[in-house]
Amino acid sequence: FGHGIGIFGCTRYAVFSNGTFTLRASGPTGSQLQPAPASIAAVSSSELVTLPIGGTLEVAMGGKWKTAMNTDIFVRVWTAVFLLGEFKDHAWTVKADPDCVFLPARLQQMLLREPEGAVYINNCKFGLHGPIEVLSRDAVLTYANSPATCQGVRDDAMDTSHPKEDEDHAFGEDEYLRRCLAKLGVGHVNEYDMLLSEQACGHWGETLACDAGKVSFHPFKGIDDYLGCWRNATSSPGGWDQALAAAPKPALAPWRPSGDEPVAV
Repeated sequence: FGHGIGIFGCTRYAVFSNGTFTLRASGPTGSQLQPAPASIAAVSSSELVTLPIGGTLEVAMGGKWKTAMNTDIFVRVWTAVFLLGEFKDHAWTVKADPDCVFLPARLQQMLLREPEGAVYINNCKFGLHGPIEVLSRDAVLTYANSPATCQGVRDDAMDTSHPKEDEDHAFGEDEYLRRCLAKLGVGHVNEYDMLLSEQACGHWGETLACDAGKVSFHPFKGIDDYLGCWRNATSSPGGWDQALAAAPKPALAPWRPSGDEPVAV
């Protein structure tokens, strides 16, 4: 927040938590988190108030990949997004994890290429991954108008009673969102060569790839590591320019069941 990077470089932004806190910019070393008085509700250039979603942020680990069973948390986050309603004023909505180095200006360039309508941008060859999720206004509106349609997907996501090899139960919020949007008839565009650089998607070798032509990079959980990646990325614009110029024209792709690689069209 103090550096104005990541989501704080977007046109509008919000931070959700299980409580209300004030983020106060504290100069070049970053931001400080302090409990916020109940009366604080405004955002200024030096202060940001987190929006509460209620409930706990603690989750169990489970499923085939020992992932965080965090679907219920993000169902609450998306519900708060719907109630806030600001997504209606913008063509695209981005959910980004705190440890995801994200360059909004690159995303804006990429989104100029994307088809209109209810779509999301797929960021990984194995299917949507959670560090950065990009949904069109119509996609968010479709979800907001029919959340009950995805209740069965939510139940499957939180069900840890099946064998761990069962990929149709006990999965994280990104798989929940992917299955939910498919159930709602929301299409997707494969942009995993441009949107996200992540070890879990097979994009890195032994060295970090922050100079690659990508919109975002994950994970960077330390402040120094995060800022180092951001500096590396922003000082290497040539890789992004080349990736953007070489990218094929995007098109809607068919949704495939969990475990299948999305097919590029």
